[in-house]
Amino acid sequence: MKISSASAALALLSAVSAQEACVEGKRVTISPGYTVEYRCGKFRQGTSHNNIASHEACAALCRDADRSVCSYNAARKICVVGDENGKEGKSPGATYMVHVEEPEEEVVEDPFEKTCEEVLDECHAREANSGNELSQCKTDLAAASSGLTQCKTDLTTASTGSAQCKTDLAAASSGLTQCKTDLTTASTGSAQCKTDLAAASSSLTKCQADLAAASKPKTCGVAKWGKNHYAVKSGMKIADCKKTCQADAKCLSYSANSGTSGSINCYLYDKVTSEVPHGTWPNFVQYDKSCP
Repeated sequence: MKISSASAALALLSAVSAQEACVEGKRVTISPGYTVEYRCGKFRQGTSHNNIASHEACAALCRDADRSVCSYNAARKICVVGDENGKEGKSPGATYMVHVEEPEEEVVEDPFEKTCEEVLDECHAREANSGNELSQCKTDLAAASSGLTQCKTDLTTASTGSAQCKTDLAAASSGLTQCKTDLTTASTGSAQCKTDLAAASSSLTKCQADLAAASKPKTCGVAKWGKNHYAVKSGMKIADCKKTCQADAKCLSYSANSGTSGSINCYLYDKVTSEVPHGTWPNFVQYDKSCP
């Protein structure tokens, strides 16, 4: 229930905080881009709200009302959203919370990250190496086939003639055995060559797929808290944030806290993730509406 501005001032003046003590100059981040600084024993007249559980909840009311000052009495759980031209006074136990600007975190580009051109060059190099291995494999196979043909020719020659021919045949048979051994070895080498070629082709395919994936902008689960949102839902977790975006025809992407600590809020955007100005905040991730 709301009470008059004058009554709110008297309520703050009459109570001393029995709960959280005010720390002069303490800064608390309520949500990304909204930080307040505590000043103790002061208040500003405005609109009063009862049963407000914490300093942070009071400051969130101030943020949502687009006001720069809120006053909170923890003992009575009363929050006064200060008027921009409201009168100010002193009150023991009151915490005067004023919105302050925090410098934006500078995003430093990684100087060691590979460029798309470097990744593509490495892929082409592996592709060329696979081609060389295939060419060598074919050369080895041709040599093995040639050796087999010559082996058969020598066997035919050794099979004709007299005793010397038989002697020569025995020698040729021995040579044939060695020839077959060599042929088996050559065939094994050819099979290994084919196995290596298959492995190289598989690596090339994966490389090309990785390159294609790396060339596309990420849109799902990006570590990002984009700026220029059109709506913010306080205290909303990521699952409910997704449902809210899906139910809103204007919403094309959303950002929310993926953990359980820090600011628990939901931000809605009328642009897809890749078109939203980049920014980050601890635990915040951004998804396109089309993400599974």
